[in-house]
Amino acid sequence: DMALEASVINILFIVTESKSANGICCRAVMEQLVSEGHNIYCITNSEYTDFPKADGVFYKTVKPRLTYRLFAKSEITEGTNKKIRSFLAAVINKIKLFISIPTWPLISPLYSNRLFKAAFALCKSNKIDCIIPIYTQIDTLIAARRIKRKFPDIKYIPYFLDSFSGGYGPKNFSKEWTIKRGIKWEDKLLPEADRIVMMKSCEEHYKKYSANKSYYNKILFLDLPLFIPRVVNNDSNFFNNDKINLLYIGTIPVHIRNPEYFLKLFCELPGDDIALNIIGSCTVPELLYCFSERDKRIHIGKPVNHETALSMISSADFLINFGNNNTHMTPCKIFEYMSYGKPIISVSPIKDEPSSRYLEKYPLSLIIKEY
Repeated sequence: DMALEASVINILFIVTESKSANGICCRAVMEQLVSEGHNIYCITNSEYTDFPKADGVFYKTVKPRLTYRLFAKSEITEGTNKKIRSFLAAVINKIKLFISIPTWPLISPLYSNRLFKAAFALCKSNKIDCIIPIYTQIDTLIAARRIKRKFPDIKYIPYFLDSFSGGYGPKNFSKEWTIKRGIKWEDKLLPEADRIVMMKSCEEHYKKYSANKSYYNKILFLDLPLFIPRVVNNDSNFFNNDKINLLYIGTIPVHIRNPEYFLKLFCELPGDDIALNIIGSCTVPELLYCFSERDKRIHIGKPVNHETALSMISSADFLINFGNNNTHMTPCKIFEYMSYGKPIISVSPIKDEPSSRYLEKYPLSLIIKEY
């Protein structure tokens, strides 16, 4: 609607973790808006290393939460210091989580305030027309809602790349508690929104829990913005070209997507002409290393930047997806996988695994039904 009213729009995105899957999705949207001639601004976390930037976007960084800084620092540290930083970050994170149970998912009001101050400065000096906070992280929504109250003419459009009330909470809390708490926060933050964008995978959840809410009719259920057909380039040195290379690339939060079933299955496959390459971080790294010691055809690699990840996807023979055990969370990597036209092997741990509804329409997919 705004595009009809003005030829050029000033849009401010708030995305806390530019290196995350959500950050990559957000970058794709920003790049498209830049290509259409709009002025795009982005507030994001400051990092110890470079983060992927969209061409033509003005970035302003803020200091992230303490635990995020410790985890990020541990990633670029080696030896004993790495273990100390990781342990310290984990302990502080659990303490902060315990203290913030009454306000969860708000864990750090100071961090939310830093985002608001940065947004306020940009809105005041650049005549921002629209602010788009990216969830996951409640802080972006809190900051943007405060901006809406300070500047009522600015359009406030929350963008949920993960489900809020239909997503995951702390593992010690029940699903019912997480849903109830999420809805409570949605009722606080969404009524003032001008539009709300959510993922198609969580539509049934919101039909069930939010159909009677005042903001429900403002919701647009869209899909992940990463299906961009790409040219395949097999001229790389990432893998042994004498092998059939299987690749999983990305994070592995084991409580959401557990690779154990597929790893056991792979170990049963005969032949020395295949290799399974797992690139990225895992919340239970010992699980991966246990299997790599058991089967020398399994290779574990550290996280890489997005550009390198795309090159590795282009070079692999088969792409692996570990499906989510939450029906409301579609892993965005499957859209990038499909954009290369490569064969995809996907493990489906539950009957309504959200990747499957897309991969069933993709001619080069094999869906392994773990259940």
